[in-house]
Amino acid sequence: MSKFNFARFHLHTSKDLSDKNAFILKGLSIEGKKEDRGHLYSFSNIKQQNENGVTFIFGQLLKYDPHSDEETYDESKSVIINTQIKNRVLGKASFIINSDSSIIAFSPAPNIITQERFIKTFRDLFKENHENMFTDISLSLIKEQYTFIEKVRTLKTIKRIKITLYPSNPNNRDRWKDIDERLQKNDITKYTETLENNKDESGIIIDDETENKFLMSEDGYGDCMAVGSDENDGEKKITTKEKNRTITFDVDNAESLSLLIEIFRSKIKQITERMK
Repeated sequence: MSKFNFARFHLHTSKDLSDKNAFILKGLSIEGKKEDRGHLYSFSNIKQQNENGVTFIFGQLLKYDPHSDEETYDESKSVIINTQIKNRVLGKASFIINSDSSIIAFSPAPNIITQERFIKTFRDLFKENHENMFTDISLSLIKEQYTFIEKVRTLKTIKRIKITLYPSNPNNRDRWKDIDERLQKNDITKYTETLENNKDESGIIIDDETENKFLMSEDGYGDCMAVGSDENDGEKKITTKEKNRTITFDVDNAESLSLLIEIFRSKIKQITERMK
């Protein structure tokens, strides 16, 4: 059983995006390699499939050991010998992409390719495959609605808030439509805001505009973080990057493209419906 996490991907580039799928496929080239502590990461098994006019891209992020020694038994000599194995696969994280909705679902490999490692390495390889030239990609987890907002409301006082937002693609919702249209109108590709309160006896007041920015990040168009104190006056940090409450789905066979597409499409529909 594999668990897939949902995220929005945000492309930042001055290159031509008239053929978005071709641009993504170039970023997923199997030629790119990323080294970390003697291990290599690479994309693998990249496939593109069209279902009823909708294109899906499937692939895997591999972690492998370029050179490793394994003990094997030589029966003829009745001895144990060291055998060198090339490119031994340590783990793989499957993913599926729909460019129309800018949504990706990925399945981390527990203790081998974590959620954080997947997001970072996916970005590094994608940029490398575009020669690091005027191209970047970021992933923002899509959360269940209002979960971050509800957690922030449990804080006794709020001392610091950090908000990062990206313009929506392809659509927005009424609650944060004005914010999104301002970003797009002013050609802002990434918006950051920090709110602070240094007074001893008070905290930041969450108004409607700030709450709408929280909601925009929950929909996968950014990240938010709040630091404050709980009922026991202990410092507490809340972030949209927390694993719990991320939209997920489980699948028995992560390599069955038809099964992945079927579940993925239904989840995309649910996410799209909440934007109305």
